[in-house]
Amino acid sequence: DPLVHHGRHIGRSIYAFANINRLLTLGVAIDALGDVPSEEQERLEYRVYKAILKFLPPLDEALTNYSPEQITRIAALLQKGSDSARSDDTKGLKKGVIEFLNDDVPLDPYIHPSEKSSRGFAHPRLGQLLCPISKDWNNETHRNELIEGTQTPGPEDWPLFLFENQEFNREDVWAGFLKNEYLVQAYLWVFICPTAARKSKKSIKATKQGNAHIHGMTSVTIASIVYIATQVTTTALTTCLVLLNLSLNARSQVRFALTNAEPFSRSDRVTDSQSFYQSLYRFLDNPDYHEEVDDLLKWWNRWA
Repeated sequence: DPLVHHGRHIGRSIYAFANINRLLTLGVAIDALGDVPSEEQERLEYRVYKAILKFLPPLDEALTNYSPEQITRIAALLQKGSDSARSDDTKGLKKGVIEFLNDDVPLDPYIHPSEKSSRGFAHPRLGQLLCPISKDWNNETHRNELIEGTQTPGPEDWPLFLFENQEFNREDVWAGFLKNEYLVQAYLWVFICPTAARKSKKSIKATKQGNAHIHGMTSVTIASIVYIATQVTTTALTTCLVLLNLSLNARSQVRFALTNAEPFSRSDRVTDSQSFYQSLYRFLDNPDYHEEVDDLLKWWNRWA
């Protein structure tokens, strides 16, 4: 179904955890009233609604002329596409992230790409990648707290793998933020093709196919970066997140690949990927960081 097909792109590059039926209903109501929503959450949802209409111009006319039942049907098909894309990408990255980690420096102890139980803080290298910025992985006390689950990362404790070379600069949070090579590889895996993710940087631009090409995507979006960060967080690196039940800002898609959590959904309480996604998205959506985000997107567009 074309709407399911379009829904896959909405989930990956516009907003991953949207309740599309609510978005369409809310958007139509706001347009009818002509008022700007007063609540921050509704303003965010309205921006996502407008982004969906920009991606699917015929939908605007349909919302005007169709019955509520027809709109609900449209929303259900878009939702199906969004949810299925997330599930498919989770399955792919669960193996893919481990593959290109092994391509870089073979994991020791070795982890099979389809294995989940050995991931997370208990693994020395994955634990270092997942280590929250408030902790020092080289500090034995901090490391044991994370492994044993006696300390739970808080909402601002982003994992080190979000930063270039896993280096966090406390004086400048934007230094290397969301520029980690593994994030770029995961992005290429989903939006270009798995082969592109495992090529050298010099050859990346030669490959133009896959999901981005199929949906006419010509530039990187904030939502697509956050989507991949969530996938890796909750897919490839974890095992530890099962033990820690990390909160709010502490995880996303790259994070799932690093954990031993099962494929995430709206009810996933282990990695709470939706909360991580939402908090990271809101951080990047903050108008106070407009210049920094523009620079970040320029950087990403050079690689992806």
